[in-house]
Parts: sequence; C-alpha cells; structure tokens
Amino acid sequence: LLALLCSLNSYALTPVADFGFNPGNITMFKYVPSNPQPNAPMVVVLHGCTQEPENYDDQTHWTTLAEDYQFYLLFPKTTTANNYYGCFNWFLPADYKRDQGEALSIKNMVNKMKTDHDIDGSRIFVTGVSAGASMASDLVLTYPEIFAGASVQAGTPGYVATGMLDGINIFYNHLFIDKTPQQWGDLFRLANPGYSGQLPKAVVFYGTDDQKLDPRYGLEIVEQFTNIHGADQIADEESDFRTSRRFIYHDNNGQPIVEFFELQGMTHG
Repeated sequence: LLALLCSLNSYALTPVADFGFNPGNITMFKYVPSNPQPNAPMVVVLHGCTQEPENYDDQTHWTTLAEDYQFYLLFPKTTTANNYYGCFNWFLPADYKRDQGEALSIKNMVNKMKTDHDIDGSRIFVTGVSAGASMASDLVLTYPEIFAGASVQAGTPGYVATGMLDGINIFYNHLFIDKTPQQWGDLFRLANPGYSGQLPKAVVFYGTDDQKLDPRYGLEIVEQFTNIHGADQIADEESDFRTSRRFIYHDNNGQPIVEFFELQGMTHG
C-alpha cells in the first residue's frame, strides 16, 4: 500500500537512448516539467545501491517537486553489470575522475539536456543518497564548472576513496578517514589546477545513528566544502529544524556556502 501511495505522487520518467559517448555504461532518464520556464534549473539525481531511478523517485518525490517548482531532472542509472550491488562506482578513480567512466557519461547526459532544453547552466545541481551521495561529492570536485552544488545525504567527501578496498572498508567495515580541512580542500585544487570559476556549495544530511557509514563523515564533508571556499569551519548560524540540528557556514563575504543537517536518531539514508 505504501508503495502504491508513493507511486501516485510521482510522475513517469522518460528514457533517453542516445546522449553520446557512454564509457560508464549507464543509462539516462529525464523528467521535463509540464510548463518549464526559460532558463530553468536542473537537478541530477543519483540513486543508492540496489535502487533504480523509478523507485528512488517513488521514495523521494523528486518529480513532484520538479512539477511544483518547474525545474528539470536528470536520472542516471547504473546496473549490477557495473557494480554487484547496483551502486555508482564512487570509489574508483576510473569512474569519478574528469573525462573518465561514469563521470564522463553523466557529463554527456548533462550536455544532452542542455542541448534539448532551455536550462540555466549556472544552476545545475547534483543530489544523491549513500553511494549516490558519495558520487555527487565526487562529481562537483571533478566538474565544478558544471555543478553549482551538491546535496549529500549519508555519503562521503569527494575523492575519499582511491579503490575498491577503500569502498568496502568505508561502507562495510566502518572505516573513518580523517583529514584536515586543508587536505580535503587540496583534493579539489589538485583536480582543478588554476581553476577560477564558480565554487560548489553543499547541503549535507547525516543521521547520528548511521549504521553503514561513520556519522563523523558529515563534518568531514563540511570541512571539505568550507575549505574549498577558503572559509573556516565555525558555523555562522545554528538552529533546531524539526528533529535535526541545522548549521550554516558562510564564506568570507557572509554568503551561505554549506548547510549541515544532523538528524537525531536517523539510520543510514
């Protein structure tokens, strides 16, 4: 019954067969709102392990939000042929580095959307949960000129892993990789030498009882994105929001750049 009620609040996704070079061997779905405004924003939605775009949308209602607020959606989809659990390969440099693997496939999907629709190139965002969240962190470090920001839900900082063993240990053995803010930010700078364009912002959601990932990764993500902006790691705003504690971090110009929601008692995702 719950699945039926959820599906009644979602809209059908459209498959896109040809979006160009696809080294990551992933497929593309999109949602176009009924009355899109000129120069509308777009959100790229990355599902978690064992999920697909359709059931992830049923659980999150991204298409309902897109219809209500008239923005575009892009849903990449990976399969068990790429990863045993149907996860995005957020832990493999060959899939998250610039112009390689899944990252390049998603970039080409974004370009296809921009060609076919009137999308504001300065307002393209990426969101994900679990493995999809970790890939979202990777993507904004890989393509900051494309993605203005990420929503990271129960994920990791960008470039935290350098191979499959890291991925297994982080997700299944509760490995916590602790770096300084400078070290996290340097991963971005090393990937984008001489870059002077827009810097990605982040919204981070983490449950205090996450049983898959060490909940301390929430603050590691905060450290990475604040350092990318050259800001400190002291919250400028703090408040209660429903069952969570909400922290907002500003850049040196007083603009919000990172928002962190610490959800009391929430488990993974």
